[in-house]
Amino acid sequence: MGTRFIRLKKSADATFGHRASITRKLAETIFAQFDVHNGFMGDLVGRPDYWSAVGRCKGKDVVPEEEFEFFCQHPRWAQVWRYEKAWDLPKSSQGHRAPCSVYMHHSKSRNLTFYLISASETEDWLPWLLQRIGVDGNHAGASREVLEALTSSPFMMHAVISTIAFEQSIEYVANVRERLMSQIKQVNDYSEQGSSSAPRTARARSGMEDRIMLESITKQLHLVSQTADTGIANSHASIKIAERMLEAHSMFMMTKERQKGVKGPAAVIVSDTHTALQYVRNSFYCQKDLLTTYKARKDTAMNFVFNMVTQQDSATNVDISYKMSQDSSSMNAVTVLTLIFLPGTFLSANCFL
Repeated sequence: MGTRFIRLKKSADATFGHRASITRKLAETIFAQFDVHNGFMGDLVGRPDYWSAVGRCKGKDVVPEEEFEFFCQHPRWAQVWRYEKAWDLPKSSQGHRAPCSVYMHHSKSRNLTFYLISASETEDWLPWLLQRIGVDGNHAGASREVLEALTSSPFMMHAVISTIAFEQSIEYVANVRERLMSQIKQVNDYSEQGSSSAPRTARARSGMEDRIMLESITKQLHLVSQTADTGIANSHASIKIAERMLEAHSMFMMTKERQKGVKGPAAVIVSDTHTALQYVRNSFYCQKDLLTTYKARKDTAMNFVFNMVTQQDSATNVDISYKMSQDSSSMNAVTVLTLIFLPGTFLSANCFL
């Protein structure tokens, strides 16, 4: 098994805001040696958007389906905040952090699997992956059992990275849930407050404080909504990538040569890899359902806040009308008194002339 890790360092001059830690000459050599699909070139240098995963058999003239390749961009879940403000890049689209892109090439006759893994140095993809496959901080190699498993089941590396992405999604969904429940608790506490019997001036002051609080809740719910929308989009992409990975793995297992070549413990490892990919795919469906539910609860809380603000505005208008009517009654009394006393005053003044 051979693996090449490529670290992506942020760069304002690069097309996708990152510069890969590989020379052009070396990249061309690797692409030519392993007949790498040209579509992986964009992923190699940190293309930020999700593109279709590719899996195919690369048949030779003598031995059909001798080689198999698969590559994809694994879903991004680590960054709750989608943009790094401190980068100060010329384009807003360059604020996106690069995904973890993995290319796999497997040769049956040589029993060789080669991986190209490209990921941002500002995230923990590479340290987590090295830890999972048993590579410690002293750069000691993985155990023989791990190497044999990765060689017997080429998709195992994709399964491991998919599991890392799923664990990132758990933290992401937990963040959305915590922020949402914090605001819902404030909304529930506010809804349980009874009508106040305090003086009108005190109620006016309390109403202004409530309005400030409701404004803060509205802003926080808006941020939660944005994060949930991003998570739902991540879920869609994660599900599509996982399904495409399962299709490619099924194609890999169903080839006649592969069926004859995989037996014993190796067959068990290949089957376990397929089960792991199915588990990750189904888990992403659950994450999407959770985020959709949180979005619905956010909408309910937002509607309540909107109704409360509307009722406060109506109460304010009623209070203003009441005060104006009070002032109007006072003016009417002054007018009546003026009409009563003004003629007498006028007559008295004429009598003294």
